[in-house]
Amino acid sequence: MDLAIVRRLQVNGRASLKSIADELGVSEGTVRKRLTRILDEEYIRIVAIPNALASAMTVTAMAHISIEGVDPEQVADEIADWPEVPWVAVGAGHIDLAVEIVAGGREGLRAVLQRIHAVEGVANLQTFVYLKVVKKLPALC
Repeated sequence: MDLAIVRRLQVNGRASLKSIADELGVSEGTVRKRLTRILDEEYIRIVAIPNALASAMTVTAMAHISIEGVDPEQVADEIADWPEVPWVAVGAGHIDLAVEIVAGGREGLRAVLQRIHAVEGVANLQTFVYLKVVKKLPALC
């Protein structure tokens, strides 16, 4: 039931409790109680996410970063504080970090990439610029 509620909210974060309850065939109180618990236990957050791809003035890219000589989590923590970076993941394999970048145009992206290159421990950086996003919702666990 919890997963079904979360799935409805992923499609429409503004869906009413009544509409979710109707879709699931349960009472509005049941949905309210379960959603309150899910939120209180911080399994999910309901937030507004701007669509960076909707603006021609915005460039969105993924940076794959290899780290040498320092803890990758240290580099991840530093980069995660940047306002142009909505998402950072520490991984295993030849890529230590995956970093999403949302920048103001090509010059903004270039400036962020230069900042990444200047971070201690960054050994290699590969960039993938998004031309079109085919699926916008994150995969469910």
